[in-house]
Amino acid sequence: MDHGKTSLVRALTGINTDRWREEQDRGLTIDIGFARLPLIGQPPDSGLEIGVVDVPGHEDFVKNMLAGATGIDLLLLVIAADEGPMPQTREHLAIAQLLGVRTGVVALTKADRVEDDWLHLAEETVREELRRTMSSALSYPAFLLSFSLGVIVFVLVVVFPKFADMFSSIRDDLPATTLVLMATSEFLIEHWMIVILSIVIGIATLIWWAQTPAGRRGLDQWKMSVVGLKTIFIQVYLIQSLRVIGLSLGNGVSITDALASSREVVANRVFQEFLDEVERKVVEGSGFAMTFQETAFVPATVKQMITTGESTGNLPRILGRVADYYERELDKKLGAFARLIEPLMLIVMGGIVGLIVSSLILPIFQLSRAVG
Repeated sequence: MDHGKTSLVRALTGINTDRWREEQDRGLTIDIGFARLPLIGQPPDSGLEIGVVDVPGHEDFVKNMLAGATGIDLLLLVIAADEGPMPQTREHLAIAQLLGVRTGVVALTKADRVEDDWLHLAEETVREELRRTMSSALSYPAFLLSFSLGVIVFVLVVVFPKFADMFSSIRDDLPATTLVLMATSEFLIEHWMIVILSIVIGIATLIWWAQTPAGRRGLDQWKMSVVGLKTIFIQVYLIQSLRVIGLSLGNGVSITDALASSREVVANRVFQEFLDEVERKVVEGSGFAMTFQETAFVPATVKQMITTGESTGNLPRILGRVADYYERELDKKLGAFARLIEPLMLIVMGGIVGLIVSSLILPIFQLSRAVG
């Protein structure tokens, strides 16, 4: 179970955080340990340093891990390259997510004990785990949206009708928002079957259209052109394709076979057509970078790096570096989006609920004044 976590902390700080004899004999962290890491470039007496909390990695000591992880600002996730992510790795990521830790660093230890191909596989496995964690982090906003919509429909269908007769006597004096919500409530109650059928038919039609060749291409084209999302999708496709091509070329695979493999990884017809054009230009002898230079959606940095890599004969390493760079940028964007979407949705949903409540309360106040 030794992932090299404690050895890494000792190499960074000079402190062995495994204090107990049992921990040292078993090579297994049982209790939390502490170390201090002075900031590089700061004078020794500045007092600026990083407090390191070494928590147990074994799944039997998750309670100790939770006690040590509370209040941390940055997660250093240590994974052994010869074993890859373990069940406790996923537990620690989930705990860090629950504790609100949004910043982290992944360290792959024991890289010298595995072949390069195995190391690349371990890196891809870790990236997939982090992507899965990011997807799960977005599940809460989705649940919040669904729950809020359910509450709104409940208020309109169940609560508002109970006040309809009461408000009828002052209908001319009702606020505009109350009139709109009352009309919406009446429509949903009187035509609920039409509303449900329309929603079901609309969703079914959209699913059917998305499965047709024209629909799939149209949806893929939309992903590549919609403002605000196209940059994210393009970066995802570049990361997927360039990493596969770079790894394939680095292991002696021909460039046409590498492009064919990358097409199977990218789930977008428009980007696949772009890779087809790259392969056609390569077969014609125009070079790998030509199509990248001529394509508008390819970032200027990618064009320059690929052109430089091809001219210097160092294309596999350049492609890997470009993929790594854009993956870091994508992680930052998705992390910022996840941090922004939750409070933003709370504000929006709170505003909608407040509007509905005020549309009920204000007429009641008007009735009470009229009675008085």
